[in-house]
Amino acid sequence: MEGNESESWHQLALPIAILVAAVLVSGTMLYAASSVSTNIYALKGTLSALNLAPSGGTIPTGGTTPTGGTTPTGGTTPSGGTGGSNPVNYDISSRPFRGAANAPVTIVMFSDYQCPYCGRAEPTITQLLTDYPGKLKVVFLNFPLPFHENAQKAAEAAECAADQGKFWEMHDLMFANQTALTVSDLKNYAQQLGMNTATFNQCLDSGSKAAIVQAQSDAGTAAGVQGTPTFFINGQQLVGAQPIASFKTIIDAQLAR
Repeated sequence: MEGNESESWHQLALPIAILVAAVLVSGTMLYAASSVSTNIYALKGTLSALNLAPSGGTIPTGGTTPTGGTTPTGGTTPSGGTGGSNPVNYDISSRPFRGAANAPVTIVMFSDYQCPYCGRAEPTITQLLTDYPGKLKVVFLNFPLPFHENAQKAAEAAECAADQGKFWEMHDLMFANQTALTVSDLKNYAQQLGMNTATFNQCLDSGSKAAIVQAQSDAGTAAGVQGTPTFFINGQQLVGAQPIASFKTIIDAQLAR
């Protein structure tokens, strides 16, 4: 009897071992699948939290970003409040401006000369200045996005032009030619505008305005700017190339205060 039990055990050992191995392999595969699914879900959640969806386009955190990459949508955000509270910590008293020096409403715009949405917003600002004569002061601050290869030098070119009293002329010419903003193009624009080209070229080539551009960009980041264009209307944030009605809603509320 003993010999029979031993023989039976040996006969059953191999099938049992195969069965145990199959269970272990199946468990491992199920765990791996669950782990992959969990990781994919977590990755989606992370991307959503970072707002790195294909539509829109804010400042990327690593990797590359498709061209365009600005914030076309958005709306108003109460950051910084309204009226006398302004989240933009940058001295604009000596900045070139359009409109009235002592206007009751100041629009500080953070923009990028290579950004297509910024280009779309320019006619809106021009129309607002026409619709609110003496009521608006518009100040432009540079916020070149890192994935726009010509935006940094274009921003520096505007600052170099400001030294010769040609800031807005250069500003308008660059926005009218957003696909032609190489250093060579910028120097040609300076010549077209009748600037002292030797002075302008030296200013642009030396990078002497890079620190000013960086300071403006840093001020934007500190104020919560994540994409361009971003506007602060008496401190109230409006993001993107919004319809003119969105601007007027905020402006009218400010004028009624």
